[in-house]
Amino acid sequence: MKIYFGKQRCPDCGYEYDKTHSACPHCGRRNDDRGASFFDHMLHIHPLKQMGFVLLSLVGLFLLVQISGAIAGATYLSSHPGAATEDLTAYLRSAEGLFWTDIPAYIVLFVAMAALLFFDWKPLLKSFAHWKPYVWGVGGFLAILAFTVLYNLSLSAIYSALGRPMPESTNENQSLLNLMIMFNPAVCIIVFGIIGPFTEELGYRVGLFGLASRLGKALGYVVGTIVFALIHFDFGAFGDPAALERELITLPSYLFSGFAFSFLYARGGFAASYTAHMINNVVSVVQNYLEISSHAS
Repeated sequence: MKIYFGKQRCPDCGYEYDKTHSACPHCGRRNDDRGASFFDHMLHIHPLKQMGFVLLSLVGLFLLVQISGAIAGATYLSSHPGAATEDLTAYLRSAEGLFWTDIPAYIVLFVAMAALLFFDWKPLLKSFAHWKPYVWGVGGFLAILAFTVLYNLSLSAIYSALGRPMPESTNENQSLLNLMIMFNPAVCIIVFGIIGPFTEELGYRVGLFGLASRLGKALGYVVGTIVFALIHFDFGAFGDPAALERELITLPSYLFSGFAFSFLYARGGFAASYTAHMINNVVSVVQNYLEISSHAS
């Protein structure tokens, strides 16, 4: 198995470049390793940067949420002197408290990732300059949509055959997100529909998928797919059988999405996976807003 870590030197011009390049970036001479063509549409960035994007996604966002939550809580207490602990907890789980906890965290994460990407903005923006990635992206979104519809129809048929009602599709994380959507739908579309997919694509495709693929493209798909699904899984559901069942039956949808985004990134580049992810999230936010509004009226 070929491992794509380190650099190689071009025999023609002597330029030293990352092994994930299938041709010398300096003179254009193609190297003898045809397997490197797998990385042709990906961003060729240093492994340490890829690791940085992974850490920012897995650890950085968690820490930023804790910090912004602490700031939101302190702000609430300063304007509500004498408030009890129960009042603070209720506020932090309210639409306003969640909004001022999650939104700043995502914005700061975006800024941090943009700074880490500093010298690689040009190739990233270049991926948006052609029409093909957009076709890949729209096609990827439609594939995810088709899978979701067919999967839900299959689940409905299975539960109907068992004589059981379908579990609620909205888990606790989605319920909290819905509160924020109703609190300020415009900002939620921007943050969760546009900024969020951008940070996730940098973290889980450019970072995790790209890094794992250096050890083998099959490993890249396995790791990228599973980790992406697990970050959307509520591990707190293990204490509640009904909640756990709900999480388990939604897991295949996230697994398919994780694989689809990785495939799009490998075949169409960052613009392709981001386009599919962005459309998927924007449609989801708008759909949830319209459904909740219709029920409220």
